[in-house]
Amino acid sequence: MLCEGKYDAIFFSEIISARLGISTDKIITIPNNVMSQLQKALRKPENKTIIVYGDNGRRTLFNKVIPRVIREMFARDFSNVSLQIIVDDDGIGQEKLFDNLKDILQRFFTNVKRFQRKRTPRLEINGNKLELYITY
Repeated sequence: MLCEGKYDAIFFSEIISARLGISTDKIITIPNNVMSQLQKALRKPENKTIIVYGDNGRRTLFNKVIPRVIREMFARDFSNVSLQIIVDDDGIGQEKLFDNLKDILQRFFTNVKRFQRKRTPRLEINGNKLELYITY
């Protein structure tokens, strides 16, 4: 789960634990926007089920964090991974946020040099969900 801020990450970790009954030792919370900690958690999840990362704003999240996370996911043989992205609409509106994220992902996936090991990404739009599929 990627979110905009420190307190968002802490809040969502607590909600996940309390509402879903997931033990806190199964949640990695990184509220301090340290990319190296996120990359380490993605590389060696240590049987954790959920990673919650808080960054310092939508622009950084969209332009730096999301592409890096997706790149890490492509580098590993993850199966059955769900990536949740939570941002404040700040008066922009959900439709505009969705379109911005879709544009960023489409630009990212059109650069085939980013992808190795003959994996091909495919982005599908299903209602208000962006679904990423990886073909080997």
